[in-house]
Amino acid sequence: MSGFWTAVLLSVVSALCYGAGAVAQRRLADRIGGPFDRRALGALMRHRLWWTAVALNSTGALLHVAALAFGTLTVVQPLGTLALVFALPWAARWAARPVTPREWHGAVLTVIALSVMLVVAPTSAASTLSPATTAAVLAAVLLSVGALVAAAHRIPHPRWSSQVHAVAAGIAFGAASALTKTFTDEIAAGGAAHALTHPAALGTLVLAGAGALLSQASYRGVAVGAPLATMSLANPVAAVLIGMGFMGEEYMGGSWGVGVAVISGMVAIRGVHLLATAADTPGAPPPAAPTPVGALHR
Repeated sequence: MSGFWTAVLLSVVSALCYGAGAVAQRRLADRIGGPFDRRALGALMRHRLWWTAVALNSTGALLHVAALAFGTLTVVQPLGTLALVFALPWAARWAARPVTPREWHGAVLTVIALSVMLVVAPTSAASTLSPATTAAVLAAVLLSVGALVAAAHRIPHPRWSSQVHAVAAGIAFGAASALTKTFTDEIAAGGAAHALTHPAALGTLVLAGAGALLSQASYRGVAVGAPLATMSLANPVAAVLIGMGFMGEEYMGGSWGVGVAVISGMVAIRGVHLLATAADTPGAPPPAAPTPVGALHR
């Protein structure tokens, strides 16, 4: 099998793992009632479905990295958006309902827009983050994520609270990707022992863990499509901003590439809006009521 088709196969399987992980998190969200507080967090950590979701998402990430070893970003990154296409019918089947035309419309718009955005994504980083810059980026991201979480807790409607949590999760995952690039470069330059002394090592773990918990919070009270699409959009945007601001990346095609990315982002936002408001469609089933934490079973 050629490198191209190996990259395609690994990318598709990676998207399947991400989609399955999102569905597992959505099912788990139905079983945790009340606010996402310390009690709910404890129940989450004890539930096998949570660790199944963690394993699926981790496998998806490893396969994504492996795919990049065989293929280019322009092949691998757009195929990653298939996670949304896989997750929608899967989640609908578990909920014993069909995927609505509005959901398919939103998913298609989001996947196409994200694919175009990723194709014109920045070139490889010209430099990595210094320890001081890494610490500053990590602090800024954590402050931004904390502000978004605080804002989400003040939003009474689950739909929009979910979207704010999803934005926060996407930012955390995108920043973790940038720090992972620095960490792997440090391993190549000075070995694993040297890389572990760089703030990127701890920062990657902190942001990845925060992203996992925030993504879980984003699936509560809503269908799987909108939060997954929002995270898929916020993730590359955050990574691009860090890459262009601190790592010397430039958009392919210069200003034209930026223009295409902006238009694609607007189309993706429209797709996310359709997914977020799918429950407003006449005849659409309401989200399942969550089970109280005290009744949660493994």
